[in-house]
Amino acid sequence: MVYLLHFSAPVSGRFSHYVGKTERAVDVRIAEHRAGRGARFTRRAVWDGIEIVLARVWEDVPDELERMRNRRGCKRRSCRVCFV
Repeated sequence: MVYLLHFSAPVSGRFSHYVGKTERAVDVRIAEHRAGRGARFTRRAVWDGIEIVLARVWEDVPDELERMRNRRGCKRRSCRVCFV
């Protein structure tokens, strides 16, 4: 399962989104990110007091989707929070 996180403010002054993947339940993984036990990038967001919002989930997709989304820079276009 691949998921997209939206940050309420840019992390490190530049990035507003994070794409990750998990084999477990998404809500468990998001809770880890929000508790500061996720990826280094999301830990930085937590330390800076930036809110983390689950923006989108892709189920039953190949793991390559995570790498493709990160490389192509199309996170913002896929974010349902940005385009509400």
